[in-house]
Amino acid sequence: MLANVLHAINGVDPQEIPYKPHPSFVGAKNRCLRATVYWRMGIPRTLADRAQSLSCEHKALRELTLRTIREKSAYRLSCENTRVLCGLVEFMGNKEYSLEADIDGVLTDMMNRRYLLQIEPVVQKAFEELLEGETYLEKLIKCCFLMKGAGLTQCVLLFKNKNTSAYLDFLLGYDCKADFLEILSVSSSQGDLITPLQNRFTGLYRAGIEWFEKVEEFANSSILPPRSFSRTSWQCSYCSYGNLCRQDDDKSTNPLPMPWSSLIRRVSNGMSTCIRQE
Repeated sequence: MLANVLHAINGVDPQEIPYKPHPSFVGAKNRCLRATVYWRMGIPRTLADRAQSLSCEHKALRELTLRTIREKSAYRLSCENTRVLCGLVEFMGNKEYSLEADIDGVLTDMMNRRYLLQIEPVVQKAFEELLEGETYLEKLIKCCFLMKGAGLTQCVLLFKNKNTSAYLDFLLGYDCKADFLEILSVSSSQGDLITPLQNRFTGLYRAGIEWFEKVEEFANSSILPPRSFSRTSWQCSYCSYGNLCRQDDDKSTNPLPMPWSSLIRRVSNGMSTCIRQE
């Protein structure tokens, strides 16, 4: 009765959402390069897409968390939804396309230390993986982009469990010049002690820029990139390009997964803007 129409009527038709480089679309372990290239090429989606509904849901959860911080915590919250310039990338023939994003806000503690705030709602399975030490590279790369754009060196990456409303935060420290990120601490609203499987990363910003360059490179060529996952994976089962992807198998494409690290090569850092001290 309602289930088959709610996604269709919830905001913008997914076919009308064009691709453009954005920190939220950066890839690492959990995003498929080929699917992103299809999107960049403007190929219509062939399956129902939940992206818009999920986006609306995430915005509502973010606002609830921001309101709690704003009204009940000792932290001062400022610069909400401030747009920052995270770098320059190539897109649609423009070699200096602005990679822009809106930050969730800036936290100031009682010692006047300032932190970028990034809120990420996740499902139960992802939250359990985080508790087990997973780091979700896409989210870390996104925070590197946002800290560079905001001119801040520390970030509170706050995960909210959409199923249980539990929270988990990563305190990140970032050296923009060295492109070096460190997870300084991890704390949970459930009181769990979490030790990340890896807590130091070099070159994440550079790898993020490389991702967007690879998307552009393949979109402008006649060769599709290899899949990032096997066709039996859950990622492929939810992909709106799944049917097309299976039809596109031929001798010019490699049907096997491609290691994310093979995308990385040295590129120059983009430009950034800073948030004014209040």
